[in-house]
Amino acid sequence: MVRNTPEVKQLNKELIRRAIQQNEKCTKVSISKEANLSVATCNTIFNEMLEDGEIIRVDQEEIYLGRPASQFAYNPDYQHVLVMYIQNEQGVNTIEYAVADAVGNQIYREQVHPEIITYDLIKNLVENIMKEDTLIQGMAFGIPGVSHHGVIEYCDVESMIGVDVAGQIQGQFGIEVEIRNDMDFVSNGVYHTVFHHGGNLATMYFPMKKASCVGCGFIIDGKVLRGHSKFAGELSYIAEAFGISREKQAEMLMNRTAFRELVAQMILIVCGTIDPEVIMLMGNEIDEEDLAAIRKHCSKVISDKHIPRLIVDNRIAEYYINGLIRVALDQRQFPITQ
Repeated sequence: MVRNTPEVKQLNKELIRRAIQQNEKCTKVSISKEANLSVATCNTIFNEMLEDGEIIRVDQEEIYLGRPASQFAYNPDYQHVLVMYIQNEQGVNTIEYAVADAVGNQIYREQVHPEIITYDLIKNLVENIMKEDTLIQGMAFGIPGVSHHGVIEYCDVESMIGVDVAGQIQGQFGIEVEIRNDMDFVSNGVYHTVFHHGGNLATMYFPMKKASCVGCGFIIDGKVLRGHSKFAGELSYIAEAFGISREKQAEMLMNRTAFRELVAQMILIVCGTIDPEVIMLMGNEIDEEDLAAIRKHCSKVISDKHIPRLIVDNRIAEYYINGLIRVALDQRQFPITQ
């Protein structure tokens, strides 16, 4: 709950910032109405943001009295963010990274495939990127695993286990780093790219290698569900508790009939917990034929009215990068209302 004057001012600023970003051009009056704030309050914050360079005056328009009204826009180069993720898929190491402006437009995006992923390699990449772009003020970092207070506790990229990525980067480069499980970011990207309407969403990713298990991310009422210890979405442990060992799950990924059954079991777990409107399925070359068989498996256990809309979409890298960018910007721009 927002209580004191600085917090109220920050909240009002976030409301104005969000309203400005949703419009290509705006006036103080139009934004005050959209943010549901008085013109006087809006004017004060507007002037501060204008002086700071966060918003820019773009032109003027004639209003009905013939008096010109200044129009403003959000400055995309007010700040930039760096986003990065690591993965090991079918034995191939990947570090993908991108830089985005303050409204989420990608400035550039690249991939590297090192023989081994180490913190020193990541540090050097960050250092070189920040030398080229001095506007970077925040970072989001995705991993195929679990982290706690910025330290990687479990990860498919074993060389990174135990590394305090967030703490070291913040200490060396002075930027805040948000590190999360990959599916947190993917789900965020799916939500902001495709849905936007609130409600509950689950995104499931099924890898194509035998050593891995399903990953899942949840959006509840428009926000990522991370849980008390940031363990939400680790469905493979639930399946293990009910007798499907992680080794068995990995084997099921390699057999199409068993794979479809595994997907259905994971969907049923999610239906019985968060009861989402939509579940997006990704990975393992899943297609519409798989989808029909999966729905049939689910129908044997629960009625069709309890089965959410199931969608297949394998553009995981796009959603991943978009989710990283959105989280990195939200951490800086909307710490209260994100």
